[in-house]
Amino acid sequence: MRLIIFDFFGVLGGEISSRWFNNHFSKEEAKRLKDKYFIPADNGIYTLDEVIKMMSLDLGFTYDEIYNDFMTNISTNYELFDYILKLRKKNKVALLSNCVKGLFELFYKDLDFNKYFDKSFISAYYKMQKPNFDFYKLCVNSFDEKFDEIYMIDDNIKNICDLDKINIKGIQYIDNEKLFKILDEFI
Repeated sequence: MRLIIFDFFGVLGGEISSRWFNNHFSKEEAKRLKDKYFIPADNGIYTLDEVIKMMSLDLGFTYDEIYNDFMTNISTNYELFDYILKLRKKNKVALLSNCVKGLFELFYKDLDFNKYFDKSFISAYYKMQKPNFDFYKLCVNSFDEKFDEIYMIDDNIKNICDLDKINIKGIQYIDNEKLFKILDEFI
């Protein structure tokens, strides 16, 4: 049996917060600010609503401007979601995402994760995030199975570069075409 784990932002959906910061600040400042607000939020300290309120107070944008900008950055990789349904016929499939509480419920409420994933792990609910090995292990061990192979698909190289140390093969997501060429043998 094989386990295939997917990241969400940058793979199954577009980047939301990174894009917002990059649209409003220099590259260095955007990274600093995103980390300032979203590392604690992705660790479950703040909800999405609280983060947007803090950003509004600190950065000179109204709550509605930030919220509406976030909404315009939402995209969904439906082709990959359809592909996951094929993968699930012969593999276990999980979601492992760094995400703030409330984001999926607000922006992706029409997506039924249970349809696509055997299990889902959102960092804010577990108070840990990638690339912490414990977060990956939590996902893998939750299945209580011995897997022949485990793969993690993520667009961010820092989230996959050392996974071989815990017997997970990292695949950097570039686009669907390249990913499908790798995963087609698993269908």
